[in-house]
Amino acid sequence: MNKTKKGILAGLTVFIIGAVVFVISLAVLDWDVFKIDSTVYTAKHYSITAEETQTVKSVELDLDSFPVTVKTGDSVALDYYEASDSVVTVALENGVLKIREKAKGMFFIMSLFKFGRINRRYALTVPNGVTLNVKGKNGDVTLEGMETDKMIVNSTNLDLSLSGCTLNTLNVSSTNADIEIVNCAVGSSDIYGTNINIEVRNSEFETLSVKGTNADVGIFDTAAVSVSAKATNADCNFRRIVTYSVFVEATNLDAYISVNGIRSEYTVDTRGWGDLPQKQTGTVPGKQIFIGGTNCDAELAFV
Repeated sequence: MNKTKKGILAGLTVFIIGAVVFVISLAVLDWDVFKIDSTVYTAKHYSITAEETQTVKSVELDLDSFPVTVKTGDSVALDYYEASDSVVTVALENGVLKIREKAKGMFFIMSLFKFGRINRRYALTVPNGVTLNVKGKNGDVTLEGMETDKMIVNSTNLDLSLSGCTLNTLNVSSTNADIEIVNCAVGSSDIYGTNINIEVRNSEFETLSVKGTNADVGIFDTAAVSVSAKATNADCNFRRIVTYSVFVEATNLDAYISVNGIRSEYTVDTRGWGDLPQKQTGTVPGKQIFIGGTNCDAELAFV
């Protein structure tokens, strides 16, 4: 890296640290930090006719800065904001509802003081069965009570929350992903990324697969035919899961796995170094647990 690039990076770092300290200082003084945001926000509404709603097969979300909540309803409607520092387009094209919001200029620097977005969310209503596609640099998406065949996510930075949803397929590819799934029923699920933080509670899956470089995976009180987690560095915390198959493998692995089942029914296989459960041959074909890695600290329990 040349001296110019180093100087730019150093300058940006100092600027960001200074901005954060400045905002914290204002907050301590009980000053309204929202006043710093000079952006002009205008509330908007979009809807289509019942006839047009029948033609909607999928929704494409590509939002740079605004979070969005998606709920189920009989028709398509969107409550959103136009901002003076970004451009928003909403259009129905060949059965695809495309919602795009793109920042003007260097949004990374500008967004340091865009506090107005904290309390402004897009609210989208679509009928059950509509495929959801999330793409772009940033995705902050909340799904509540949705029933859909497929959700596909391809986003650099992702904050995804699913609550009370039913999905046949969930595919996620993200560099940095923070995912929460609660009270959901999901068929096939594939989560892939560089840095993944996922928590699943009180849900049902056919298959749940997580792959990444750094993976923090928590699964609690959940049933899945098969569960797999594979990463370079993995921290797996599985509590009271009901499953036929578990596959966990990482170069550096820290894992606690408790299965709601009978120990003798499962074949347990391990590979690698460190603290690993004892191997055994189970009594029920297909019920199997594999734990492996280079440096392992793994515990297996049955409840």
